[in-house]
Amino acid sequence: MIEFLVNTITHPAFTAIVGFLAGHFLTIGRDRRKEFNKAAETFRDAFIPELSAIRTLSFPDTIDTVDPYKLLKNAFDRHRVAYETYRPRVKRSHKRAFDRAWQNYYAYDDTGEDAYEHLIKYSPFYIGTPNKECRELAVANIDKLLEFAQHR
Repeated sequence: MIEFLVNTITHPAFTAIVGFLAGHFLTIGRDRRKEFNKAAETFRDAFIPELSAIRTLSFPDTIDTVDPYKLLKNAFDRHRVAYETYRPRVKRSHKRAFDRAWQNYYAYDDTGEDAYEHLIKYSPFYIGTPNKECRELAVANIDKLLEFAQHR
């Protein structure tokens, strides 16, 4: 019996099949990782211009009159497309948290009303909150979304 196992394991055809299967599954994993990383990069790239602009506005020597709401409202269609495109790539176990982070980014509640009006929470002129707080809220919500798009 032991002799049979040794002969089977050391047989070239068996070794070739095991090597082929291991290589095949490793290649599939690598390809899936590459697809995910490409999708994650595209998702992050959709938010980078606004995130960079808002963070630049956070320096003390910049004018404090730029409205993050207008910046995000103008980019919202691009953000929504990025969200819808990237969502299928999110792990099933993380999808609910990803959707919640998206909801926190653009809306106050789960009503599904006009997203443009919900983005108003980033406007210091509308809600009377200091601009710095609006920028910090926007950065925090976008950063929370981008946590789901880390490279694997």
